[in-house]
Amino acid sequence: MWIMQQHNKCGGGHFRPRIAIVMSAAIVLLMMPPLAADWPTYRHDNARSGIASDPLPETLSPQWTHTPRYRPQPAWQGPARTDGWHKSAPLKPRMIFDWAFHVVMDAERIYFGSSADDKVYCLDAASGEERWSFFTEGPVRLAPTLADGKLYVGSDDGFVYCLDAANGALVWKFQAAPGSYRLPGNARVMSLAPVRTGVLVDDGKAYFCSGLFSFERGQICALDAGTGAVVWQKATNQALQGYLLASRDQLYAPRGRMNPAVFRREDGQLQHLLDGTGGSFAVLVDDYLFYGPGRTGQIEAARTDIGLNLVTFEGNTLVVHEGVAYMQGDTQISALDRRRYLELATQRKGLDTQREAMEKRLEDLDKAAREQTDAQFVTDIDALVLRLEEVKRQILETEAEMGKCLLWKQESAYPYALIMAGDRLFAGGLDEVAAVNPSSGVVTWTAPVNGRALEIATADGRLIVSTDEGAIHCFSE
Repeated sequence: MWIMQQHNKCGGGHFRPRIAIVMSAAIVLLMMPPLAADWPTYRHDNARSGIASDPLPETLSPQWTHTPRYRPQPAWQGPARTDGWHKSAPLKPRMIFDWAFHVVMDAERIYFGSSADDKVYCLDAASGEERWSFFTEGPVRLAPTLADGKLYVGSDDGFVYCLDAANGALVWKFQAAPGSYRLPGNARVMSLAPVRTGVLVDDGKAYFCSGLFSFERGQICALDAGTGAVVWQKATNQALQGYLLASRDQLYAPRGRMNPAVFRREDGQLQHLLDGTGGSFAVLVDDYLFYGPGRTGQIEAARTDIGLNLVTFEGNTLVVHEGVAYMQGDTQISALDRRRYLELATQRKGLDTQREAMEKRLEDLDKAAREQTDAQFVTDIDALVLRLEEVKRQILETEAEMGKCLLWKQESAYPYALIMAGDRLFAGGLDEVAAVNPSSGVVTWTAPVNGRALEIATADGRLIVSTDEGAIHCFSE
């Protein structure tokens, strides 16, 4: 039984360049298909940009709230308080991909999966009333994907399901690891090979990963999206948890508390693991992957082709639009001029390479001078010390200029979710959602919600907010 409440129509992170690493073309918007009015997959598209081109009405009012009988039942409740090995505290929750019922939507319907009662739901977008539901045999922890009139969803029962989006009828289902037995896990019954990456659909193919345990090899798969036939399937020893992302040539898979993995899209071959400390948030921008929030709230930026970490931002989530990166942290929201930052970062990279080479050369000369009585060593050391000091001075000047790339920074009580719709940012906080002016960071609208606003979506003039209490709120004019 679902409880429906109908309302009468009537609401930080700052950046810091990591020492000795640099940001290259890291914040350039991904070349992707044109942004659609629908919200067909988690964070709008396969790059997880969180950006919808269509603006929302200037005035938004509550339309309806859908409150399930059961709130979300996350697989992982939270981290230990401290990491003694890495001397990190307090730790951030990184396995938060199922702390709310994430939705996808078009103009007529809203869809979500439930980790509480193992079902996929379709709601009427105008009223919030249930249109249909479909049972799987395990928790559905990630949002479905809507494509070509079909709905694709993965479950902890180890299956991927393709449903008719209009009526919920089963079109096909597929199990990547047939014969995998089930066992108690996360206070539920689950397969040894659950599907916890969602299903990414692109160019007629459905991509996903199954598997969680090191003793049970996982699978990364590409299926024909229409028929469910296998295009390719490859074993992997990676435990993949979090929404898949895709570029033209690669797939990117978060690994929960571990750093993400990069796979070749044409056959699923593992290319490399990225650096960092993991998290289930990830955004693909050009050839760079931003992911986090790490152990204590950091967004890493890595070159996806070589797996090299280039820069670290303090924050939980991030949206990149045109020349600006908007970063959301626990207490602040900020905007960065990425073009000027990139210019200075390139200079910093060259200077830092020089500094490292000089320091190594100085160490070698100093060792040689101690072993031999040659005045030339002393002369060379003195000259090198002078050049090294000049390079260090230039590095400090460059870092100071990089600090000026911050366009604005505002105190914020909205640390949980961030998207852009048209010309406004929308951010989620505790019991409230807010609109933020991207030119200044000033909050221009707020509305109450029930719980932590962990996910925000938009389509056809509606703003949908999902919370950790399970509530799904709809706002429109």
